[in-house]
Amino acid sequence: MMGFNWMGGMMGWGGFGLLHLIALVVVFWALIDAVNNKKLDTGKKIAWTLIILAGWFFPLSLLGAVAYFTAWKKR
Repeated sequence: MMGFNWMGGMMGWGGFGLLHLIALVVVFWALIDAVNNKKLDTGKKIAWTLIILAGWFFPLSLLGAVAYFTAWKKR
């Protein structure tokens, strides 16, 4: 008989529930940072927002956020 416990419940919820939640937080963090970044003009803000969202909606989930952070945080 299969019982329900906390770990079994988390693993039954797709196996990667916590990883998906962390990825979602990173994407929202990148979006908020891109919109509030004073070094970017309006066109670049829109472009980075679209890149970050495209990375989330396509199967590459964190690619847009990682690209943003590597391109702008090291400057």
